[in-house]
Amino acid sequence: ANNHAVSSDNLSINFTDDEENVNPAKERSPSELIEASTSTTITTENGTQFKCELLCCTYYGRYVPEKQSDLNYGKVYCYYCRKAHQSGYHPQANKMSDYSFTVRGFNNWKNGLAKFEKHEKSVRHIDCVYLVQQQRKPPVVAPISSAHQHQQAQRRRMLLIQVKLIKFLLRQGLALRGHIEEEGNLIQLLKSKQDNVNELSSWINEGNYLSHDIINEICEIISLTIIRGQGFDSASTMSGHLFSVTARIKNLNSKAYYVHCNAHSLDLALQDLTRESPPMTSTLDITNEIVNFMKKSPKCLHLLDKLTESNYCPNLKLLCPTRWMVRASSMDSLVVNYDFVKISLDEISAEGHLVFCATEEVSCSLQRIDICLQDVLCAIKSLTKYLERIKCVDYFKRFYESILKEAESLTDEPVLPRIRKPPSKFVDTIRAPTVYQNPYEMFQQHYFDVVNKVLYALDFRFQQSVFPLLCKVEKFIIAAANRTKEDDNLNIESIVEFLNDDIDIPHLKCELNLLSDYFAAINWENNSGLKKISKIQTVCDLLNV
Repeated sequence: ANNHAVSSDNLSINFTDDEENVNPAKERSPSELIEASTSTTITTENGTQFKCELLCCTYYGRYVPEKQSDLNYGKVYCYYCRKAHQSGYHPQANKMSDYSFTVRGFNNWKNGLAKFEKHEKSVRHIDCVYLVQQQRKPPVVAPISSAHQHQQAQRRRMLLIQVKLIKFLLRQGLALRGHIEEEGNLIQLLKSKQDNVNELSSWINEGNYLSHDIINEICEIISLTIIRGQGFDSASTMSGHLFSVTARIKNLNSKAYYVHCNAHSLDLALQDLTRESPPMTSTLDITNEIVNFMKKSPKCLHLLDKLTESNYCPNLKLLCPTRWMVRASSMDSLVVNYDFVKISLDEISAEGHLVFCATEEVSCSLQRIDICLQDVLCAIKSLTKYLERIKCVDYFKRFYESILKEAESLTDEPVLPRIRKPPSKFVDTIRAPTVYQNPYEMFQQHYFDVVNKVLYALDFRFQQSVFPLLCKVEKFIIAAANRTKEDDNLNIESIVEFLNDDIDIPHLKCELNLLSDYFAAINWENNSGLKKISKIQTVCDLLNV
């Protein structure tokens, strides 16, 4: 011990930096201090270095000076006891008899090693070492908290997947639940994603967020302020002006413009025709009855298949009222198989595919996902011009002659139906039937009635109140994209109702002149070769490049 004894007179401290406050006990861990005990050079975290020849630097490194003044007076503190005292968890803070290693600082270097050993064997020091080391260990709640956070993140991810599926079902207008809970659309969609998301199985089995109340709440909190359009059929419960779905949504968001489905409008126009035209009604009814009877009778279907086996004829197609694009093909399939159907049924079918072929072509274009209002009105205008063109005697004559030629081998020549007089008691209330001189005159009258009623129905069904505003918006965008000087098309005031609350109108006025240059730059970069933009779809394509 005498070999290591150092008196305060022989104290030698050499600083390489002029730091006022040096606190190794706060800045360095005990392991760093133990490593530093093999050398007399101490380096703190802030870069301060000093050379110390105190006994503590050659012992275990647990006794360190705290300030420059402590170094000047040769004072050191026990790291563990000082740390416990400063942190407030010293076991005997109010009963300490030896303050030198904790409060005042140890500077009595005579028999220093013995005093160090005595202090380290004391119960107070051992307790302080234990408490400081325990404080460095992670708390018990840390693993629990980590697991809880992981569980929260996992459940948040599952809930977001469920919300996305609910939005998809609402967007498609599909039911979320079914007659059997496990067979509902939402549950089945979640199960279909189990292969890609492992946690979904436990999410479905627990069912904590799959209750009816929570699903309904998710549906209700989806914001309606972003809706800019709604499309339904013309039923009063959906599109009525008082208490319908359209009216309720319009009350919540005035910019949710209602547009009647264009394909359904065309279908309703044809339905109006069939209700007003007896020949068209009978044609569809006869076609429907014959095809249904053949398809639902195993005996007739077997006979028909046997007859058409070697002729490669197409199968009969059902005439479904909700499938808008199968009317002409259904009647055509009946005409192609007429000989074989006649053998089985011995009945006559009247053909009427002239109007339906043209309207079904338009119906196909109206159901495209990328169609815009400009294309809709253009298609209806083309259909109207086609119907007006065929509304002439010359066209009917060619059509009638072609039908007679096709029917020569299928049925007898047309004859006038027997005139039925109404009962005498109904003579004043029932209109007398029209008397025709020959079948040609009768079918000519029916032909013009059909065309006129289709034209009226198209004009009635495609005069929606929101169309003028939407047409102005499309013309405005196209005019701005082409830098057109037409005041009528570039008048922002005419479409303020559409832009309000969505677009900063003064800002838009300033940037309108740059829009055409922006599209021209995109056209040049992508070598699109566009000379003039004529459709809204072209604008959308350029913006999505």
